[in-house]
Amino acid sequence: MAGHDYRLALKASEQQGQVSLDARATLPPTGAKTFALTGSMEQFSPWALGLTDGLRDERITGQIQASVSLEEPGQPEGEAHIANLALSSPEKGRLDIGDISLTCHREAGLQRISMTSDMASLEASGTFRWKSIPKAVVSLAKRYLPSLVASPHAGEGTDDVDLDFTMRVRDTTVAARLTGTSLSIPEEAVIHGYIHSGVNLMELDGQIPRMRLGNEQLHNGSLRVECTGRNMQASVHAQRMMRGKPVDIDLAAYAENDRLVTRLGWDNQASPLQRGAVNLSAQFWKAHGGKTAVRASLNPSDIVISDSVWHIRPGVIHWHNGRADVSNVSLASSDRHLTLNGFVSSEEEDTLTVDVKDFDLAYLFNIVNFHAVDFKGFATGRVYGRTLTRQPQADAFLQVHDFSFNGADMGEMDVHINWGARPKTIQLDAYIQDPPARQQTMVRGSVTLGHGPGSGLDLDIDTRRMDLHFLHRYASAIFSKMEGRVTGACRVFGPFKNINLQGKVVAEEASLRVASLGVDYHLAGDSVILVPDTIRFPGATIYDNLGGPGSSEHAARLSGELTHRHLSHMGYDIRVDADNILAYNFPQMEDLNFCGTVFASGTAHVHGYPGTVNIDVKATPKSGTTLVYNTSSPTTVTDTSFLTYVSHADSATSTAKPDAQEAPAASNDLHLNFDLDVTPEATMRVLMDTKSGDYINLYGNGRILANYYNKGKFQMYGTYRVDHGLYKLSIQDVIRKDFTFRPGGTITFGGDPGKAALQLSAVYTVPNVSLDDLSSSSLGLSNTRVDCIMDISGEAFAPTVTFDFDLPNANEDEKRMVRSMLSTDEERNMQVIYLLGIGRFYNQNTQMQNAGNQSGTAMNSLISSTLSSQFNQFMNNAMGSRNWSFGANLRTGENGWDQLDIEGILSGRLLNNRLLINGNFGYRENYYSTSNFIGDFDVQYLLTPNGNLSLKAYNQTNDRYFIQSSLTTQGVGLQFKRDFNSWRGVFRRIHKAKRQKKAAPTTPKPVPDKE
Repeated sequence: MAGHDYRLALKASEQQGQVSLDARATLPPTGAKTFALTGSMEQFSPWALGLTDGLRDERITGQIQASVSLEEPGQPEGEAHIANLALSSPEKGRLDIGDISLTCHREAGLQRISMTSDMASLEASGTFRWKSIPKAVVSLAKRYLPSLVASPHAGEGTDDVDLDFTMRVRDTTVAARLTGTSLSIPEEAVIHGYIHSGVNLMELDGQIPRMRLGNEQLHNGSLRVECTGRNMQASVHAQRMMRGKPVDIDLAAYAENDRLVTRLGWDNQASPLQRGAVNLSAQFWKAHGGKTAVRASLNPSDIVISDSVWHIRPGVIHWHNGRADVSNVSLASSDRHLTLNGFVSSEEEDTLTVDVKDFDLAYLFNIVNFHAVDFKGFATGRVYGRTLTRQPQADAFLQVHDFSFNGADMGEMDVHINWGARPKTIQLDAYIQDPPARQQTMVRGSVTLGHGPGSGLDLDIDTRRMDLHFLHRYASAIFSKMEGRVTGACRVFGPFKNINLQGKVVAEEASLRVASLGVDYHLAGDSVILVPDTIRFPGATIYDNLGGPGSSEHAARLSGELTHRHLSHMGYDIRVDADNILAYNFPQMEDLNFCGTVFASGTAHVHGYPGTVNIDVKATPKSGTTLVYNTSSPTTVTDTSFLTYVSHADSATSTAKPDAQEAPAASNDLHLNFDLDVTPEATMRVLMDTKSGDYINLYGNGRILANYYNKGKFQMYGTYRVDHGLYKLSIQDVIRKDFTFRPGGTITFGGDPGKAALQLSAVYTVPNVSLDDLSSSSLGLSNTRVDCIMDISGEAFAPTVTFDFDLPNANEDEKRMVRSMLSTDEERNMQVIYLLGIGRFYNQNTQMQNAGNQSGTAMNSLISSTLSSQFNQFMNNAMGSRNWSFGANLRTGENGWDQLDIEGILSGRLLNNRLLINGNFGYRENYYSTSNFIGDFDVQYLLTPNGNLSLKAYNQTNDRYFIQSSLTTQGVGLQFKRDFNSWRGVFRRIHKAKRQKKAAPTTPKPVPDKE
């Protein structure tokens, strides 16, 4: 210290942090006084040293530099800079605040203040003293409400204030941390205004785009306050977010001569409509003893709650000396009402009574924006409130009809609710019953409001036949439907965001729909164990819609558990041992390129979590199973026609095909892994053309591994051996033929189903074809049966199709003669197409020589073939059975409708595909035959499941070369077949296969390529 100069140097380093300060001051008797400060802090804790009651556990780091001069009291000039300011605490971590700059100076007779930082900024100018600003604001308010607003204390600043200011707030993280609130302003807020106290003028305008406080979210907020010489007006507008939708909130106030008029309005501008306004006018005065008294009148208005109109009736509230007298404050709609009467004070004897009739509980929970659990119902009864201005206590005695919990109908509820016996806690004692459903439930426990420690639910539920649907809210990611009744005891407890379950319940009856499988499953009489974060199924039997208790089929044994994190993020791990149960049921394509219905026996493992579903199945498909793959889907292939018909114009002109629109990506991941032991009981259907109705039905056996990922590839592995099948083939939407697949064909999958290797052969029989059509001159050749053969090879999406024909009833001489006439593949392909379309052979030389006569014959054949194919389609659609196939053949002679040939064809499979029946019956007009009636048939019964040993009986017509009479052959016998490569393999094949199966290592499951 020297003269009027002073200096303080401080340096400390201890457990509470490090501080270094260097302060200088010049304090002359007259004139300006100056101050200078430099310093730094490192992990400094002012609370630990008792310097402040705030900043508990907070440590400060930063550097400061300031220079200030003070010529007049209350009007400093200078600047201060804080650099690298940060807060840190063990619980909250480190918060970097950054730099803060503050400048004060005088310019043109005005004092100017500027503050800048990353969080906020302030610009102010005018003539004022800091002490005078609060007094000026209070004085303006007292001018309009003198009985309500107290006078400023004596000794405070009395100078007039002329101040213009603008404040911008960009980040409230520091304010929220220091105040212990969750206040957040994600976007910049601007507040500007002025105060001119000498002429009683003040204006304040604020724009707050977004603000969050706790669970409350406000958007598009605005604030305006205006004081004139006569009155004060204020308005607030914001949009309150409720369940993600905005609700407009408007508050307006007007004050003059000790009278305050307010209006609170709201409007959700959506359906159901929530709209209304509350109008309140209050008159203030000084009563006996100088205390403020008020008479508030509630003015009539209408409000709309969920599209229902309610009326606010006139009511009055008197307040004086800490006691309110409430008279006829009522809200009513038709015969429903909520009415308040009584007294509000801190005394035990004063009671406020709320009379309720048919009040919708949903209104209350929507107003307070509480939806952690969903209660609905209509309440009737009374609520009594005491000591409401000291420690509020309330008791409600209500009867609630049509009560529901999380959407589950519970029936009628008698409930006693207490508030105040424990801080911030609702105590609940309820009895719920639904006589028609024989449901009874008792609920006892508490609901503690707030977000701090101890808040949440703690309810004991003892129930009989409670509606299971109340759990669907928490398991909707797995089950699209949950219905049924449960009996048992359960505790629901935990914070609102961390609710848990504990107890044991028995599902008396339940129905669950697994969304990813499309199947409804039912169970009855099985226990469910509830422990925190887990719902266990120790062993339950489930049934599909075809099964039921006591049924040995269409059932499965289920064990596993559902895991969750406080009834959210539901995961599951369930294993199933099934016996002919419906395992997959999406009969329509929807957004996939495959669909089907699967009945299966085997095991399944269903596991996953929200957003991901994994299903691993190892099973044998059973009767009723149909898997459909659509090769004509734009997501799989653009053109799948086996046969393409072109004209000369087609060869010169091509039409560009637009790219298929890419399907939007699914939100959830679905992984399906199948290990299937396929048998002929299952149908594999391939849709070739959905417009024409062309499809392939295959029945066979083999082990097929399939992997499907809804955002990746569908892959299949294994060899499928055809036992029998059908190809519905249409030609130009006019001619329809049913090709029957021969046994022994294979489809070998090696990944992409479109690249499956095909080795298939199918047959269509034309029962009566004249061989004379092949010769240039009529040789008197007989009519015979012709098998049109379609051989399919190559890959599934790029198959190679070749045609041929066979004469099964002709001898070798006849076959050689026909082959010599048709020696090339092109000629044979042409003949097959002609046989399919016309029903007879085509001879180009003959057609040219007898064009007129032959064209009429061809037209008759075409008409008769078309009628036959349409009749066949009608019969098959009418029967609707996949085990029977019906057909008809109508054929005319060479000279019109003479030598008419009418035949009916049928084939069927009975006794689980063990009994095979084929028949050909009809009438053939033939001058040289001893009988014009046809009765060919063969019946075969498979004595072994694989068909190697069978019993066969037949009656067949023999058409002979150079003979025009029809002879028949009958027979019955035992048929044995075996595939072998050597004579020794005939008898050793079975034993060898068994040894290889026993010694073979387990084949690893192929892993599909990733996208």
